[in-house]
Amino acid sequence: MAVPNDLIICRTKDPLLLLVFQFIEKDIKVKIHPDIAESMIGQLRRLFKKDELLKNIRYEYNGFEGLRDAVFARRQSIIQKEAQRFFDVDRKKQYIEDELSILESELNFLDKRYEVWKNVCDSLEDIFKKIKIYVSAKENPIVISTIHSAKGLEGDRVFVLEYLKLPLKRDEQKDWEVIQEINLKYVAVTRAKEVLYLVNSESLEELEELEEEGSLFDDLFDIQ
Repeated sequence: MAVPNDLIICRTKDPLLLLVFQFIEKDIKVKIHPDIAESMIGQLRRLFKKDELLKNIRYEYNGFEGLRDAVFARRQSIIQKEAQRFFDVDRKKQYIEDELSILESELNFLDKRYEVWKNVCDSLEDIFKKIKIYVSAKENPIVISTIHSAKGLEGDRVFVLEYLKLPLKRDEQKDWEVIQEINLKYVAVTRAKEVLYLVNSESLEELEELEEEGSLFDDLFDIQ
């Protein structure tokens, strides 16, 4: 649904990362905050060893598929080790599932980009340079941002991803962090000049239940 000059925002970066992948696959250029662009490309770059970034993908690995399998196995082992910090079994399982899903999306994206750009991109670094062009559009771009970076931004049409997760809740949040998250929700719902889309609700029934209880915005109280 997004068209030039729309603003798409989310509290966390991962949904934005996956969305950027989809836009690039459709050959649509977008504009994201430079810090987020660096973070996104940095996240992709960290999947690989330094020497893997500069090697010719065609000659060294016989295409991206040869590199992909080795990287997936390596990162899978790291994710499983990182999951050991969770004592709760269900939480540990969910963490592994979420991280592997993101990893698979990242590698699928790079695999497709290599196939499309292999005539002009020899290495991973070449691909990352091309991606940077796609996320730095200047003429009437679709703007993609975290809510935190969206302060001061406005759009006629605004999409808020994962709205029902706002305000964001974490374990052992301090009072000031709770207030900060409420403020960020307020920022999210006040960016639109004309139309506001609340995206990715878990179900229509859940939205209807919220409407029966009161306004979707009732918890935006005492915003200073």
